Amino acid sequence: MPPKADKLSQTIENLQLFLSRKADEREDLAEISRQLAQLNKTLNQKKLTVQIVSQSPILAQAVFDLINSQTELKQFFQLKFDAIPKPLTQTAPQHCASLKLRQNLTDATGLHQYLELSSKCEYVIGRSPEADVKINPQLYQGVSWNHAVVQPLIEAEKAIQWQISDRHSTNGTFVNGERLTDSRLLNSGDIITLACPQAGENVAELAFTLRIEALDLEIDREYWDVVDCDLLMVVIDSKQQLALEVQNFVQNLNQTYISRYYLLVDTPDPKQEEVAVAEKNLQEIEVWLKNDVLEPRFELIPLYLKSFYTEDGNNNLDPKQQKKQERFTKILGDLVKRQPENILAKRIAVQVVRAAEPVEPFLEQQQQELAEKLAQAQQELVALSEINLKEVSKKAIVEANQTKDKFFKAIKLDMAQSKAAFVDVYSKKSVVYQIQDFVDSLNPVVLNKNGQKIIQLNDDSADSDDINPSLIGFCTDSLEKWAIEEWYKVSHVYCNGGLHGLLDRLNEKTNVIPEVLSQSPFSPPDDLNVQDNFLLSFAGTNCETSHKQKSLGAYIMNHLRSQMMQIMMMLTLVLGFVGIKSSKNQMTQGLSNYFKQYPWLFGIFIFGIIFLLVSAYNRENDLKLDEAGVKLKKDLSSYYQSFAKNLLDKVIQDLNLNLELEENKITNGLEIVSDIYSDRLVEVEKQQIRIENNLEQYKTQQKSLATELSEFEKLKQM
Repeated sequence: MPPKADKLSQTIENLQLFLSRKADEREDLAEISRQLAQLNKTLNQKKLTVQIVSQSPILAQAVFDLINSQTELKQFFQLKFDAIPKPLTQTAPQHCASLKLRQNLTDATGLHQYLELSSKCEYVIGRSPEADVKINPQLYQGVSWNHAVVQPLIEAEKAIQWQISDRHSTNGTFVNGERLTDSRLLNSGDIITLACPQAGENVAELAFTLRIEALDLEIDREYWDVVDCDLLMVVIDSKQQLALEVQNFVQNLNQTYISRYYLLVDTPDPKQEEVAVAEKNLQEIEVWLKNDVLEPRFELIPLYLKSFYTEDGNNNLDPKQQKKQERFTKILGDLVKRQPENILAKRIAVQVVRAAEPVEPFLEQQQQELAEKLAQAQQELVALSEINLKEVSKKAIVEANQTKDKFFKAIKLDMAQSKAAFVDVYSKKSVVYQIQDFVDSLNPVVLNKNGQKIIQLNDDSADSDDINPSLIGFCTDSLEKWAIEEWYKVSHVYCNGGLHGLLDRLNEKTNVIPEVLSQSPFSPPDDLNVQDNFLLSFAGTNCETSHKQKSLGAYIMNHLRSQMMQIMMMLTLVLGFVGIKSSKNQMTQGLSNYFKQYPWLFGIFIFGIIFLLVSAYNRENDLKLDEAGVKLKKDLSSYYQSFAKNLLDKVIQDLNLNLELEENKITNGLEIVSDIYSDRLVEVEKQQIRIENNLEQYKTQQKSLATELSEFEKLKQM
């Protein structure tokens, strides 16, 4: 197959392959692929379509039979004949313009914007957000705010041409490498670059394309069926003047498909009278073709066709007429000898373009979508690479663990200080002082039990005589209140906000990538439960003591004897002091005589002594009762102070256990964070590999699409 036809066949196959890959995306692609397959089949058959038209069906049939009679030719031609069709009623095809903003990447060229141009608008190009073609300054360098403008040139209310003008940009506007000094008309395929004469990375490149929208072939179907051929043969009768209908058809002929044009003129038999008229008409036709039909170039071929539409036409064929037929068949023979596939390729190429015309915007759309995907993938890859997740997460976990360890060391020190203050005997707020104060407020009561005096401490507000429940309740309530207050301080106060403050700081430190940790891995601290320590049945202590008291008589007798001796000694000393010497017997005898002389004085003396002894007895008894009460209070406060300290140790154990649980929860939370970031790191690495693979695929697809578009553009130029 000749190069041109072979290239067309390869292009068709490439388009079919592309359409088969994209068939799932659009329903009409399968039908387009079917049409292309049929066209490729027609191309490979290597048969030229010969269309014979004439006002005379007899003449058309005669030419058909003439060609068909040549055995060596008919295998190369597909013959059809019709009457002269009616003129076209549809308007001429429209010229549509577009601008494509392309980004030159390292391995490919991406499409950033695709803009169909309207003849009613002008299009500003620049960095301004209000520009019609917005240039991203992060992707393209040196572009001014309002860099250039593309405008339509209007003639008779139709856009016939487009021009581009530079708007006094800093770095200039270039068309095909030449800097604009004034407005310039654009041709299809022109490359516009901004701020740089040559395309390259970070250079804004726009491609201007002008295409012709095909006519709707369903309109004037009869006409299009006639002109859908490689060789057109218009057959006329030389004996008649050229009909106006034939003239209009020839002069307004659509040349889209046809490669060769022939005006076949049936000449009469030289012996007939119409020869002169025929020759005159033939001369007029030659002049008309030369002066009035500049395009297309019809080849005028006289023929003698009578032999093919009359029974006796072959019997007496004139040598001149025979020569005309031979010349005609030689023309056809030369065509098939000179690679007729190239002639066929012209018509098939036009039909391929028209069949595949819906594919071009689809290709443009695919390229633009690929460019957007490529840009997005590159942005995602950059975003993933901006943060070294491994280093950031590792550093965050290390800092969080250091913060946690420092906090729990400090919190334990604060709790130890609080415990020491709670049992400080010199502090009025300590439980030791409060127990002592509570015991001191108790009243000792003396009771008679079984003839024995009992000293008992009594709480006026208590319902029972046993003070132990009150003291146990006082101690447990004090400890529970302290424990609750202490846990509140641990949770909210100590070390800059307690556990809640620590969790907030850990959240802030570990949440280095917010989208990874959708929720906090740290749960708030649990409430403290120390009730189990107070639900036990505590043993109290003895809150009373017995008091043995001597009888008043025995006390008086014992003390009277000693008192009398003391009185006598005092008298002896007094008398000796005044110089009177007297023995004990004399003194006793003297007192006895004196008391006998004054008996009432003796009674007063005896009464005074007894009164003094009774008073001393009562004072001594009260003093012993007070001493017993003080000792009882001391023993009681000492017991319950020890009881409170022992119970405080158990409460502290609960506090430490709760604190240890919270530390474990936080440690587990940090492990969860570490695992999440590790999983995320693996996911990011997979994502990076996936994005890189996608980038390679996108670039490959871009190259493929660029090739398809390039082939399509070349196809339109065939």
